[in-house]
Parts: sequence; C-alpha cells; structure tokens
Amino acid sequence: MALDNDFFRPWLQRKWCWDNGFFVVIKPVERGSYRTKVTINLDIQKNIQHGKEEYTQNSTKLEHKINELYEYMFRTFR
Repeated sequence: MALDNDFFRPWLQRKWCWDNGFFVVIKPVERGSYRTKVTINLDIQKNIQHGKEEYTQNSTKLEHKINELYEYMFRTFR
C-alpha cells in the first residue's frame, strides 16, 4: 500500500476539523449494554446540532457516517 495523499486524507480532514472547533460527538440514547443505540451530534464551534437517526454502537455504518460528516464539515467550512 502506497502512502499517498488519498491514504492520509481522512486523517488530515479530521485534524483540520478538530483544530478549528468542529467535532462529531456520539451520544448514547439509553444506558445499557455494549451495543446500545447512539445518536450523532455535531459540535460546530460550540453550537450543537442534535441528530435524529439512531445507529448501533461500534458498527461499520456508524463509522462510515462519522467519516462522511467530517468530510462534509471539511469541505463546507474550509
């Protein structure tokens, strides 16, 4: 695997977001077991937008959504 720009792009996007006050926050819907339901909140420079969709904790669908949101914030607010 070559270490090119495509390999580091997701990390560079997240780093830019973190340095500029953009965060994706995972909040559990209920207290409970290992694979509980969670919602995603966006912390955009101290303004919090609450998500409505529920995801299973530690799922690949949640991971893809987090990556998608960081990419969206990077492209929108950069």
